[in-house]
Amino acid sequence: MSCGGLKCKITIEQQSTTQNTYGEYPNSWTTFGTAWAEVITMNTFANREAVTANQEHSRIDVKFRIRYLSGTLPKMRVSFNSAYYDIKAVININEENRFMWLMCEKVVS
Repeated sequence: MSCGGLKCKITIEQQSTTQNTYGEYPNSWTTFGTAWAEVITMNTFANREAVTANQEHSRIDVKFRIRYLSGTLPKMRVSFNSAYYDIKAVININEENRFMWLMCEKVVS
């Protein structure tokens, strides 16, 4: 997967805590923002297999380069091409508040 330049549209989502009619707080995600992104699969880590809790799964590391979006946090996720990517790190490139890297992981069970 590769999308050069800022040509791919992504959605950044955050968990919301809204009480439902049963008094429960179900996990739900709401849109924090949308951005045009460059999408790069990190070849050195792509499709690496791991064993966690006796369960084998593939781990795919992807980074998204977007224009700076204040408030973006590692506890958020990216929605792209009908898949979800957990944000592991947010890097403000050169601390210039112009562009940022979202270092993400997609876990496929």
